[in-house]
Amino acid sequence: MAILAVALLTGCASRGGPATASQTPQLSDLKQLVKAGVGDERIIRQVMDTQAVYELDATTIIQLQNAGLDEPLIACLINTATNLVAGNAPPAAPADMVVGPPGQDFVWVPGEWNRRGDAWVWNAGGWVLPPEPGAVWVATQWMPGPGGWRCVPGRWH
Repeated sequence: MAILAVALLTGCASRGGPATASQTPQLSDLKQLVKAGVGDERIIRQVMDTQAVYELDATTIIQLQNAGLDEPLIACLINTATNLVAGNAPPAAPADMVVGPPGQDFVWVPGEWNRRGDAWVWNAGGWVLPPEPGAVWVATQWMPGPGGWRCVPGRWH
């Protein structure tokens, strides 16, 4: 695991050389770095240097919290998507089929539109456990602004 941490943080993938956007750390890599004791500042620097963009849904955010990622690192990952700008507004949200929750503490997180290249892609909603009792999910929003529509990622409040 220490070798993986050194390789990711120095930008030395299997081919060597500086980190590039094509060497964006996967979420599983970030979990391993945290488990290996690498500090948030170094991981955040790696994410920023590779210009990575992570589009995280509520379930993934909770999984990252459960894997030990601290709030500043998760905030960094969420904020990589705030640079997403679309030339046109997202389509109307399709109706989500909501069935009963799997347990009493679950919260419904509605679906959301994300961008994949020039296309809008719908991510369906689902039941998730909030990070703490009483937490409320604030849904992702696409806001009009200069240059197009900007993504404001969903978050727990």
